[in-house]
Amino acid sequence: RCLLTVKFHPFLPDVVASGCLGFEARVWDCATGRCLRRAEFDRAIISLSFHPAGDILAVAAGTSIYLWDYDSGASPKREFTHPHPIRCLRFLPSCDALIVGAANSARQEDGEDRITFQLMLCDFDAAAARDFTHP
Repeated sequence: RCLLTVKFHPFLPDVVASGCLGFEARVWDCATGRCLRRAEFDRAIISLSFHPAGDILAVAAGTSIYLWDYDSGASPKREFTHPHPIRCLRFLPSCDALIVGAANSARQEDGEDRITFQLMLCDFDAAAARDFTHP
């Protein structure tokens, strides 16, 4: 399967997360080559971001953002859906926000389709997210 994104854990140098066209995200131990956790989604994984605390992984799949407490073994939870495909996401080092990029298509006056890009800065409450991922 074609790998689309790989992100390093913020403070565990042997841990990486990967996302692929096969609708899967995985967390790996690079020292052993072993897959530590795996989750399936309904779309290809376009972008991933570890929260700076290292315990939550944000996953962009299609038009949705999922939060995954991968270490607990819990299933990812859909947190947000956008009308257009999400192309990138990244937790800010301050821990309290997530920046999200989405592609927008619009028809111009001349009839041509034009793709634009929207950046959103979303407030992020890690404590609430941890409660959300542990029902």
